[in-house]
Amino acid sequence: MRIRVHRSTALTACTALAAGLLGPVAPAVVGMATASASPLPAIESVGPIPTVGGGSGTIWPTLPAGLAQMPRGGVVSPESPYLSVPSLRSTAEIPVRVVDVSRQLEVWSGPLVAGWTRIGATLITAREYRVEVQRATGDWMSVGGFSVAPRGAGAGPSISAGGMMVAAVSGQVTTSWESEKAIGPAGGASVALSWASNSATAVPGLPTGWQLAASPGQWARLTESTADETAVLRPGTPVAVRAAGSTSAAVSLAYPRRANLQVSRWVAQRRIGNGPWVTVPVTGLRRTATGITGRVNAPRGGGGVALRFGAVAEETTVWGPASAVVAGGSVVPFPLSQSPVALAGAGVRSLITPGDLPASVRLTGWDSSQLTFTRNALGVYEQTGGAVSGYANSITWIGNETWEFTDSDGGTTRFVNGRAARFTAKGARAAQYTFDAAGRLVSLANEIDRVISLRYAGSDTCASAGWTEYGFVAPPTGMLCGLDYPDGSSTEIGYVTAGSSAQIALIKDPGEVGSSYGWDALGRLSATRSPLATSAAAADVTAADVVTRLHYDGTGRVAEVVDAPATPGGPTARHTFDYPSISEDDLRDWDASPTAANAVTARGTTDAGDSYVPMSTVYQLDPVTWRVLSSTDPAGLTVSASTGPTLRSTTDKAGRVTTYGYDDL
Repeated sequence: MRIRVHRSTALTACTALAAGLLGPVAPAVVGMATASASPLPAIESVGPIPTVGGGSGTIWPTLPAGLAQMPRGGVVSPESPYLSVPSLRSTAEIPVRVVDVSRQLEVWSGPLVAGWTRIGATLITAREYRVEVQRATGDWMSVGGFSVAPRGAGAGPSISAGGMMVAAVSGQVTTSWESEKAIGPAGGASVALSWASNSATAVPGLPTGWQLAASPGQWARLTESTADETAVLRPGTPVAVRAAGSTSAAVSLAYPRRANLQVSRWVAQRRIGNGPWVTVPVTGLRRTATGITGRVNAPRGGGGVALRFGAVAEETTVWGPASAVVAGGSVVPFPLSQSPVALAGAGVRSLITPGDLPASVRLTGWDSSQLTFTRNALGVYEQTGGAVSGYANSITWIGNETWEFTDSDGGTTRFVNGRAARFTAKGARAAQYTFDAAGRLVSLANEIDRVISLRYAGSDTCASAGWTEYGFVAPPTGMLCGLDYPDGSSTEIGYVTAGSSAQIALIKDPGEVGSSYGWDALGRLSATRSPLATSAAAADVTAADVVTRLHYDGTGRVAEVVDAPATPGGPTARHTFDYPSISEDDLRDWDASPTAANAVTARGTTDAGDSYVPMSTVYQLDPVTWRVLSSTDPAGLTVSASTGPTLRSTTDKAGRVTTYGYDDL
């Protein structure tokens, strides 16, 4: 007897897979009449993973203090990193300052003692900084530079569990999702979303912690350096009075408070007799409601001493008139000069001409990494730092708010009005990007014009707005709620309330599959449910508990990851972490002698229950860059690396050594 087979292979396979997750599959009965195929249940009907309490303590982990090693270094944490200039270890003390390269703005200054100091400022993530020391002549000399990693960057080794990655050094957690691909002959195009601890950088159209990336292409935004044109009041004449027997003078300068708000810093210059003007420090500088006061070194000698003050705004110094240091008496300001000085800016909203290009240009990648270019005396933009090095990287001003960046591999990104517009690979079109007025990506076209469209609540139709009956909340106005693909299929995005804002709870892909995310009351990721478990839960609600869960300690680091069970209520594996403690002494020791003896240790342990022996992987790490020097797996086999400024050699588990050589570039 022949049995008629219905064309429902995909449905049968999916149903069997879900049944396998929930228990044994009943055998088929030969000759049984085939039931008509029924549609798969909607996965949103499972509802969101419940939001849990956030406990007490720190929300996000505090990253270990970093060390910027000159002449070229990098730090993960922007919070007051240490600074080492090995070439000046024999110098007892010298003034040092840190300059934001993209803004040409001094952000901190202080003493460098025996080549070491701590930068007393919170820096900006994904920025490039230049370090300068002051010579005896008063001028500043660069001794190198360093970069700060993007917020939420995954430095150091990570341990994977339940679709999440936990950083073995910092205790940060990340997770990601990628869209369907718009297929094309050169590889096509797609959109990806990622969430990371500490990732507080706001991305238009996404909730806190999420980033969006479009592929192909690496760069999303371009920022010109200087702010719009402004006017700065010229300083008045300073009054400087030197008391009898003193070598310093008390100075006072009248300057209105409102005008003072435009001044980033004040500088003073001193001239002895007919000598040159020399920049001198102002000790105890204080801004008051009517001006500034402080003290300046004014040695007695022939020819007299003159002082003048400069107001620095947008890295342009506006000098006031000079006056002589007088002896005795009280400090009474002279009348204030009221002549404003216009500073011709070159900001994004200014009119740019070929003769008035910005001093620097900064590119920001989809992952928040950055590249900085500064304009030299010849008018050519040179790369001064950033995430991707290369002598062949170049940026060109095209005109009408249009720039082109070409990397060393031949990829070119065109920017229009500060946003990426298209990407070409070695001359061939690869992607075209469209942004709306709010800075949100609204479409991505591949090399043959197949388009992925992105929809946002408030301006587009959101299917997930109808999921409220299942426990979701309507997508907040302005937030990403869906993507449409060239074949007519779509991805829908559902939200829940987590803490004080909404978070993504379900990303539903074509074919009734999707990833679910749970959150705690502090807005941190607390659980994930795989696409398989989410689909199975739509058929049997008991599978809704098949989730991977996160627990945090009081410092905001991941303390434990509990794997999803193979079946509801089944046994699980637990991952715990021993994080390294990186102190100033650790950084000093490594800076003086970068050897394995000065490494720090991190450990990840997996415990699958009483029937199994806990298994640990141990990492020996460079405390500055968090690079893995060696890792030993549960079997006791070790992989190691020998490093310096570059990777020198690696040794695999079998003891085989690979060595690396480098050319002059």
